[in-house]
Amino acid sequence: MRLDKLTEKSREALLEAQHLAEEYNYPAVEPEHLLAALLQQENGVVPSVISKIGGDPQMLLQSVEAALSDAVYQTDIEDMRLFPPGVVIRPYGTLVVTISAAAFHAEFGASPDLEIVISDPAVPDMIDDPAWGDPEALFRLANSGDEVLLWRIGLLDVVTYGDGYHSAVVGCPLLAPPARSLQRDPYWDDTDNCPRDFRGWPFPSPGRVP
Repeated sequence: MRLDKLTEKSREALLEAQHLAEEYNYPAVEPEHLLAALLQQENGVVPSVISKIGGDPQMLLQSVEAALSDAVYQTDIEDMRLFPPGVVIRPYGTLVVTISAAAFHAEFGASPDLEIVISDPAVPDMIDDPAWGDPEALFRLANSGDEVLLWRIGLLDVVTYGDGYHSAVVGCPLLAPPARSLQRDPYWDDTDNCPRDFRGWPFPSPGRVP
């Protein structure tokens, strides 16, 4: 590629894409890095074209490579799932993702926002990312401990418990019986310290904040 043949805006986008890849420890520049760089350009051609055809550049930027995973590294034998285009987690809002919408409905009497396996045609499905983790793996959290990672271009947030580990956060110990789930308390606070940010709660209420 002859960089001297590119426009100034194109060169800026390539440099920003490279910066994004380096910032989030990707071994190479991926298409989503370039797309994000182009979408963020002030007075750029790409946002203008998307707007002219009725799209929302900011909405598209928010959904670029938004994903949920239990795979910390690209080579982990675990799973990563991309959010369908247009899905947004609102500030202080909730988004319920479950393995099976049908099983969730049977347990809680309501439908989740997204599911991982296809069980209900009315509930959108998370999209498998074959480039990260193991394409044969299914997103299931281990009883002994695991990591839950939220991504958009790079890592946005992570929670670990039990023998799960990530250097960016303090993990939660396993909950002792009786059966409980981890609930963020208060729901608006995030200090990257799981024992401080979460409590063991005996009454699961997915989709509702305490």
